[in-house]
Amino acid sequence: MPSSVSRLPLVQAGRFWREGVTTFVALERNWTSIKESEFPPGFKEGLKKPGCKEVYGQFQDLEHNDPKWHKAGDIRAAAAPFLGNFTVGSQNYKWLIFGDDDTVFLIDNVLKLVNEMDHKIPYFMTDHIWFPEREAVDWGEKDVYVHANRKAPRCLPCDYRDPLENTTDIWGWNAISGCPCSTDVLCKSDNLHIFWEDCSWVYWTPGYWYFLHGGAGAIISNSLMDKRPYQVVADHIVNRDYYGSGDSILTETMWHQFGVHPTDPGYGYFRKHIRMFDPGWQGAQVKGIEDEDTQDHGNDPVGVIERLHKAFRGECDAECDDQLQHIITVHIRSRYADREVDNATISKAVAQDETMRLMPEEHRPAAWFHYAIGNLYLEYTKARGPMNLWGPIGTDASSRKILARQANIPDIPFPTKPPAPPPPIVSSKTASESLTMGFTGDEGDEAGEWWTSSGSAAISSSKAVSATDLPEEAISASEVEELAAEEIQADLQAEKEQAAILSSSL
Repeated sequence: MPSSVSRLPLVQAGRFWREGVTTFVALERNWTSIKESEFPPGFKEGLKKPGCKEVYGQFQDLEHNDPKWHKAGDIRAAAAPFLGNFTVGSQNYKWLIFGDDDTVFLIDNVLKLVNEMDHKIPYFMTDHIWFPEREAVDWGEKDVYVHANRKAPRCLPCDYRDPLENTTDIWGWNAISGCPCSTDVLCKSDNLHIFWEDCSWVYWTPGYWYFLHGGAGAIISNSLMDKRPYQVVADHIVNRDYYGSGDSILTETMWHQFGVHPTDPGYGYFRKHIRMFDPGWQGAQVKGIEDEDTQDHGNDPVGVIERLHKAFRGECDAECDDQLQHIITVHIRSRYADREVDNATISKAVAQDETMRLMPEEHRPAAWFHYAIGNLYLEYTKARGPMNLWGPIGTDASSRKILARQANIPDIPFPTKPPAPPPPIVSSKTASESLTMGFTGDEGDEAGEWWTSSGSAAISSSKAVSATDLPEEAISASEVEELAAEEIQADLQAEKEQAAILSSSL
């Protein structure tokens, strides 16, 4: 993940959901140059815990007034996945996950997704892409920059099949399978007539407004990262002659250095209510001057939390549950986090939890979201029990009873350390339980290693269980209710023993 010395508190807050995940962090300075006084309280002590597997590298800022960059740290954001790959080595992972230091990845859902994919195909995967829309104005037309925009060019995964593919109207880009998603493949499916004739670029984007949203993140296969030497890519990023933000230059680099473009995971492509990378329910947002002439349809951590609470109360309809089950990332957008959570909630967290009390005040709201989203989603996963882990959740009474089990629990537990994963109900191992996480991949190249750079992590997972691995035997409704009741009693007892409780007044 790209970060900076001043934002180390956000790296620290993300340890809650990254436990056991080797995490590469790109800073603007060398680790040895950081003064003791610059580390957040408890930061270095946390590095010694068994579950913390952080690795640090340096990619220094360019001059702040360099016209090629929107912000000084953008160059590090563009270079972070390539620097991480160079540091770790592509032989030690299969999937690289890239995002910001205020991006929350739901690791179990990442595993379910990549279990269905082939890392030997060069994939640059996201469904959250910036792309402009033409808007009529008094003097003619202007571009409004939209994310996520379903008109943005993309492919579907290699040989992707979906039961809805012939029954759903396509109201955006007509994506076809790409093995990989090359320029030629995109041009063949250009139903919106937006490419130049030679397919060199899309004509609506003279300023490169066609790129992944960095806060929403992406998943990249190691076979893609193998295609170009690190120094060649780094030189391209540093020495280009045009303006761009970190995520736009990353996307442009994938195009011109690797010849690969975004691949949509597919599930949300045929379902208008689904976006897997950083979904949003607030509609177009304008939070700052940088949002002028844009439409932001993501960056909605409050919406995610609200829907999780609705699910616990049994009030989430089928589409709501379907979206919750398919979230890959949530972008907190830390610079505006203080607007999204009230002071009383933060004050209660500070009073009841040592980690929050020691957190620098300006980072407390974003840290709260890291903990709240990670912990609530863990509880939601436990509440689903034996339901289909990769499809719409059941809407029958038994399913809703399981989801509603926390209706009388008003607070979000705020643990001082991540809780252990819940015991399995159907399978002998869950994806999260069967992970062996380490920097070098102790089980060998074919064990199923993943490395994330947002979480830039080496995750060794030969035993990960996908939904298709679960036993086919049906479980009766009475058995489901009995198991749910046992879980409820055990969880309630555990929650009573937790000393730190975080208000969920959102």
